[in-house]
Amino acid sequence: MSVILKLAGDTKIFTKVTNATDRLQLQQDLNRLCDWVDKWQMEFNIAKCKTAHIGSGNIEHDYSIRGRRLDVVTEEKDLRVLISSNLKVAEHCYEPYCKANRMFGLLKRTVKYRNPNMMVRSPVVQESCSTSS
Repeated sequence: MSVILKLAGDTKIFTKVTNATDRLQLQQDLNRLCDWVDKWQMEFNIAKCKTAHIGSGNIEHDYSIRGRRLDVVTEEKDLRVLISSNLKVAEHCYEPYCKANRMFGLLKRTVKYRNPNMMVRSPVVQESCSTSS
């Protein structure tokens, strides 16, 4: 039996698939999920539905919803966390690194006076700020 997670408008269904029986079970669970959606008059945007094969040695089966084969992705962003099929965090860390680097470049191009004592608060400045309150 597959695990189903719902949060706001997102639905995730997953299970461990090690053989053809597991694959068929997951496809049947997907079909039952579609039946449930129809019963409660909800709708899936099938164009946004994807398959991710997580972990090494994963047998990459194809899955479908209402006869439409789901796209296979190697990484997907979920709640602002980048999940990759190899479960390594390097891809997730690279994006915030690039964003911080762009911000640093912006500061470097726009701030003309770059005295290090002005850019980083010294303990003396912090102390005087806290005592004056």
